[in-house]
Amino acid sequence: DNRLEDVLFYANEILTPTGAGQRTAVVVSGLDMTLINNVIIGTGGTGIIVSQRGIEPAPERVIVSHNSGYRTDTGGFTLVQIDPECVECVGANNVAKATTALAVPVSNASGSSIVTGNKALAFTATGDFVDDTPAGFAGMRLIAGSDCIDIGNPDYWMGQDFDGTKKPFTVGSVSGIPDVGAFEFGD
Repeated sequence: DNRLEDVLFYANEILTPTGAGQRTAVVVSGLDMTLINNVIIGTGGTGIIVSQRGIEPAPERVIVSHNSGYRTDTGGFTLVQIDPECVECVGANNVAKATTALAVPVSNASGSSIVTGNKALAFTATGDFVDDTPAGFAGMRLIAGSDCIDIGNPDYWMGQDFDGTKKPFTVGSVSGIPDVGAFEFGD
């Protein structure tokens, strides 16, 4: 078994290149992997794909949580795609937005995976991020009144956000429930 094992992919800013064609920022196939607090901005249809590669065993126990994604060009966007062969994989507390079409925070084609606490923002939505059309990670921070605040699944909070702020940040939060995406409001 040559799969990657026990990997933490944490707090990365991933800018996909512009140009024609579908782009995928990250492809994951491994065992006991965690992808948290990453920000993916750019062009393309999918940010993170959790999928089996060739003849390797299927991914197992991959957690993709608290990531933020924004598609800058036209077309739909899926932040996280968990393929059906994945075993006990989780897509939780992610947020996705596209400029002109549907955004899907997590796509799961069934299997034994869990998808919970994710948020899709309408392309017409405003008032969720510091910048409604972010070009970099700083624009993806949440602002007061955002629909992303206090709606995450507390079973999958990951300790701290992109900036190292504790999740859930309880000052200003009435529930202590984590926010979705890579940034906790209040940091």
